[in-house]
Amino acid sequence: MNIPVFLDLEASSYEEDAFPLSIAWSLPDGRIKNVLVMPDETWNPRDNSSMPYDLQHYFDQGASVADIAREMNQDLDGLTIYIDGLDPDEEWLEKLFEAAADEPTFEIARIDDLFIGLDYGQLIETRDDTLRRYELDGQTPEGAVLGLLYMAQQLLDLDIENTDTEDEENDDIETNDSEEDPSDNNYW
Repeated sequence: MNIPVFLDLEASSYEEDAFPLSIAWSLPDGRIKNVLVMPDETWNPRDNSSMPYDLQHYFDQGASVADIAREMNQDLDGLTIYIDGLDPDEEWLEKLFEAAADEPTFEIARIDDLFIGLDYGQLIETRDDTLRRYELDGQTPEGAVLGLLYMAQQLLDLDIENTDTEDEENDDIETNDSEEDPSDNNYW
């Protein structure tokens, strides 16, 4: 049985002109991929001042929107990807794919489409309890996705053995090299 696949994004703000800064998604085998997003110039990134890091950090450490879109389509083609529905993840994902001049080859659904029998409020409460139990930071995409995987394990009685994460810096997506250790920040 395949493990459900989850996705979460962090954006520059909750304003209308927000754009994705980091994204994490799980794979059917339970691994998690995550990456910082190099802001696309069409997003006017210099006009946004509420980002957790200096804008240059995203240009130095982030992957291009085209590379991210291509990688996501390769990994998730034909699958249904579940989001918690708390943030406008679908809008931010759409913005990423528009900037990449690409279309996702996967479907997005909320977690209440997966976990039948619990109302949305109960699901969010269960998600928050799971994040606390495993001491995960639900404010980061990687922490949120890992929390959803553990929640699926609990609610669907799955055997999830492989919840390793893959930093896209070391995978197929090309990013700029840096002396900085990516494990030193909240995004890896």
